[in-house]
Amino acid sequence: MSIITLKHGDVVEQLKLLEDDSIDAIITDPPYNLNFMGKKWDNIGAPLEFQEWCSSWATECLRVLRKGGYLLSFGGTRTFHRTASGIEDAGFVIKDCLSWNYGSGFPKSHNISKAIDKKAPATAESTRWDGYGTALKPAWEPIILAQKPFKGTIVNNVLTQGLGGMNIDATRIKGGGTYE
Repeated sequence: MSIITLKHGDVVEQLKLLEDDSIDAIITDPPYNLNFMGKKWDNIGAPLEFQEWCSSWATECLRVLRKGGYLLSFGGTRTFHRTASGIEDAGFVIKDCLSWNYGSGFPKSHNISKAIDKKAPATAESTRWDGYGTALKPAWEPIILAQKPFKGTIVNNVLTQGLGGMNIDATRIKGGGTYE
């Protein structure tokens, strides 16, 4: 049976406590640098500062992962390109981008009609802009799939490390059924 250990604390500091080449896979949901609800933890800085921060934690992830191990990192729709670039800058090979789809939540949007009403209440101009906003409601979160590089062939790596392949068949959804 696999052992799952949950660590709490600054990711870079916690990763430094782990041995090199000791982890099979990492799934992470780091801050997206969107300044969510004004929270300090989601405000890393300018775009390049955020990318460098992503590179710093990804560098530690690369160190602790075994050869051929996978990193899956959630990202925000507006900033995941910086997350992916930071992961790549750390030395990972970007393999793909998956999608976490959902229908809940609401847009973090500025309601233009209400803003006009505050400036000039109940005007025809505000009625004209009813339903307009400044942002879409994201209905998905990108998940960056990256792999720690290895030397030689995938077959050699799978046989020596036990890592590198993905059980694709186990993830298939059978057709013809009813899904709830």
